Amino acid sequence: MSFHPTTQRLILRAPLLSDQQDFLRILNDFDVVKNLAPVPYPYTADHFRAFIAECEEKRRVGDAAVFAVTRAMDGAFIGLCAADRLADDIWEFGYWYGKPYWPKIWAPWHSPRAGLSTIRLRVTCSKNLGLSRRAPCSATVSAAAVR
Repeated sequence: MSFHPTTQRLILRAPLLSDQQDFLRILNDFDVVKNLAPVPYPYTADHFRAFIAECEEKRRVGDAAVFAVTRAMDGAFIGLCAADRLADDIWEFGYWYGKPYWPKIWAPWHSPRAGLSTIRLRVTCSKNLGLSRRAPCSATVSAAAVR
C-alpha cells in the first residue's frame, strides 16, 4: 500500500535509501540531535541503513508509521515524522526538521521556547496509515506533550 499525505507545502512519503545524504547532513548537526529521543551522534551510514530496515519491519507488523517530510514544490527532504506504538492504544508522535527549516517550522503546535518535539496520542485506529490493526482511524491527544 502506498500512502502519501499531501498538502500544498508538504508531501509525506516513506523514507528511502536515497535519503541517506540528507539524513547524515541533518542528524550530524548537534543542534538538531540534542533535543531528540536517543539518536546516535555522530550519525553514520550504518545507523541510517539500520533505521530504514527497522522502519520497514515496524510498518509491516503495524507498530509504526514513519514518513520523510518533503517540500511539495521541489521534493527537498526537510525532516521526518513518525507515529510509534508504545502500547495497544498509545502511540507517540515525533518529528525532526533540518536546521535550515526551523525559521519556517511546519508543525503548528511546535514551540521552540517550549522545546516540544514529541506528543503522545491515543489512537483508535491506524488502517489509513497502512498499519494492520483496527479501523476506522482517529486520534486524540491523551497526555500532555512530553519532551
